[in-house]
Amino acid sequence: MTPIALAALALASQDPQSDLNTASLLHRPQAPASEAKQESQAQETPPAAQTQSGAGLDALEQDLSDFGREFEAGWNVDVSGFLKAGFVGSNTKRNVTNGESLRHLSLTAARMWVDAEVEGWRLRMGLRGENHSGLGYLGLTGEIGDLRMFELVARREFNENVALQLGRIRSPFLQSALYDDNQLLFFERSFLGEDWDTFTTGGAIQLRLGDLEGWIGVQDGVDREGASVALTGRGLWHITGDRGGMHINEGPFDAPEELAVTVGGAFYFDTETDDVSAQALEAYVSARPLYFAGEVVDKGDGLGDLYSWGLTGAVLVSDNFSVQARIENFDRDDGTDVYRIGTTHYLEGHDVKWHLEYADAESNAPLANLGTLTIGAQFSF
Repeated sequence: MTPIALAALALASQDPQSDLNTASLLHRPQAPASEAKQESQAQETPPAAQTQSGAGLDALEQDLSDFGREFEAGWNVDVSGFLKAGFVGSNTKRNVTNGESLRHLSLTAARMWVDAEVEGWRLRMGLRGENHSGLGYLGLTGEIGDLRMFELVARREFNENVALQLGRIRSPFLQSALYDDNQLLFFERSFLGEDWDTFTTGGAIQLRLGDLEGWIGVQDGVDREGASVALTGRGLWHITGDRGGMHINEGPFDAPEELAVTVGGAFYFDTETDDVSAQALEAYVSARPLYFAGEVVDKGDGLGDLYSWGLTGAVLVSDNFSVQARIENFDRDDGTDVYRIGTTHYLEGHDVKWHLEYADAESNAPLANLGTLTIGAQFSF
């Protein structure tokens, strides 16, 4: 019998109303016709046998109860997730869509996590129902598909300064890629964040030394067959404030009120090819109600080969409203620039919120050259 089934049996044994309770099964009211027969059988049963039978059942019930308590104490299981739905529209008519305008309403993201803690390890399994959360500002909207596992992590914090994670994990390269999709300031992730929001098999160690924080990651390389290895190194300096301007969520909503500043850099190298190597610089500043973030990534064979950057600014105009702007530049063959402005209403913090945003993309790529309006909502549980 599986541990979950045993645990369910143990819990049921504690409930006097449950049909799985062994005691209630033995004492369930019988039909009148069978009462006399049972009474005579009970009289024929030796008292010692009755005592031995009752003691055995009591011991079994006690054992099941003890197992249930040990299972609950050893496996602290939690289930969480979120849904994101949005409308993306544009009056820009594009030749690639037969002159039609973009009008798309969809459930753009669905996630569920199962977290457990056992023997000092935190285990996490993530399920997702979309290939990507969408880049509506480039005319690419998300859509729910088959549910599949995308994250499987075992994390152990040996002390406050050293932590290890193993499994299918993100590369610890860029902060905008490390936020979960329900932790974002805008409805969608930055272009650079989306580019690095990938999960591969490997491990990473996290180190802290005063105001310094770093990661070293070793994961499966670009071939995805184990023949090549991807190495990631990242370092941060929290100049002032609690972990600087970086928080579990993006933006000023739950940022500390005191000035916080963080700067950092990272590198990524694949043993298979230099074409996917990358270097990054990032900075985060917050002093609630203000928030600023900047990131730059040089990706490709050599310095300056594929240079992209982004700047974000936001202000919390009330306890539950923020106004934000973002500018991004992608140094690709199509020469794309994206300008975004928007507002976020936090109904229940980041758990329940909605977005209203406008983005203007200027690009030599016909698909990406458009202006879009996005209305999105998010519900976390």
